[in-house]
Amino acid sequence: DTLYGWNTSHYHVDTIPKGTVIDFPNILDVYIPGEYSEAQANAVSDLSYYCGIASHMNWGAASSGANFSDAIEPLKKAFGYKYVRHVFSSEFNAENWHKLLYEELSHQRPIVFAGYTTTQAGHAFVVDGINEDGFYHVLWGYGGDYDGYFNLDIFNTYEDPREVTPNGQLFGCYCNQEVILLHPDNLEYAVNDTLIHANRLRVDSVKFMRQPDLNKFVTAKIYVRNVSDETLYSSYLLMTYDPEDKTREESADYITLAGCTLEPHSSECLTTYCSFSKSGKRVLAAFTDDSAFAFTDTIEVAYSKAPKVTVNILQPQPTSEQVTLKTIFTNTSENYWSGNQIIYCLYEGEYTSEYLGLQHYTVLNLPPRQTYTDSITFGHLKPETKYTMVVRNTWSDMHQIQFTTPAASGIAQPVVTPADSQEEYFNLNGIKLAGKPDRGIYIVKRPSGTIKILKK
Repeated sequence: DTLYGWNTSHYHVDTIPKGTVIDFPNILDVYIPGEYSEAQANAVSDLSYYCGIASHMNWGAASSGANFSDAIEPLKKAFGYKYVRHVFSSEFNAENWHKLLYEELSHQRPIVFAGYTTTQAGHAFVVDGINEDGFYHVLWGYGGDYDGYFNLDIFNTYEDPREVTPNGQLFGCYCNQEVILLHPDNLEYAVNDTLIHANRLRVDSVKFMRQPDLNKFVTAKIYVRNVSDETLYSSYLLMTYDPEDKTREESADYITLAGCTLEPHSSECLTTYCSFSKSGKRVLAAFTDDSAFAFTDTIEVAYSKAPKVTVNILQPQPTSEQVTLKTIFTNTSENYWSGNQIIYCLYEGEYTSEYLGLQHYTVLNLPPRQTYTDSITFGHLKPETKYTMVVRNTWSDMHQIQFTTPAASGIAQPVVTPADSQEEYFNLNGIKLAGKPDRGIYIVKRPSGTIKILKK
């Protein structure tokens, strides 16, 4: 079938006519600069472009986005898939959700996956395996960077799965999970019963750790209960709206997501971070995946301006395997709280904007004129290696320092062979890396030839 284009104020998308051929013979598994032809480059870029048109991609200079629902019919009619299912985690209890994913993976059918963080940032990726510990193998779509095995209830791209922190978990793609299941041939499957969360999951209260205001990352505690006889997973969406708005939609301000798996007749206190864009008297509402309102209250959201926060990193004293960094943050405002997402990015060697580094997260909720000292630890470092630490306020660089790990004591140093010394490392986009990655998929270029490595 035809893939129809469209126009925006910034660009034009051409229509792709029925019968357009996808040049599969020229699509490579790996693209390394200087080792592919123009035809091979065009083949994979054309396919990516067709997929973008099929999903009605909203293209941007920094990032792009689309809705899964827009891709379903084109996958059937334009790409010819006979088996296409679009399902949400909220449609299943926890056990059956895992069973569904396992069934697909055990039949060697990769899963197109999407999830959201508590800050409502979404990401689509591919899940193509599961290990004996029940962790899912994720291809994040960053040229091989960060690929590896991850907990389904966390799915944090940038934190090392061996060092997940509480804040890191909150910034994983574990909310509002949805998948597209695909196969070229017709497959029989049983349609699951619709799982209704109403009257099964309760929100008892929502408490804010500071006066809600227009500065980001207001910490909230959501107290939830499962009153049913089965294990349930659900996301919880918090919003506010004007008390006079009977539709609840015209003045809606969606402030955060949260989620968890609850055992039968159990309760949990969920921590999340809220970002308000509308001040004044507001109705606070919380609802579950199936849009059932579970809680309402009236709150006052204060007007505020973003304060300036200063940062000072104390020079660390690393061991051969780990480093603990102490960072001092000061809110310089006389009147307003600071709400900041602080991201610690660790790079082996020099800082490069082409790679986001391994990361840990801290969220600041600092009163006016107050100072806070944060401590964060990175492990699994290499002896006698230079590292660069960049501290960011969301994605804006605030400060950076460098340090070198000492030699490992009591361990014989490895002998570097001539072949080893001539190795070069690349991600799957062909970007040269500073050193050998600790995990994920990467390319090793040696005098004897090029190989592809998967390191768990």
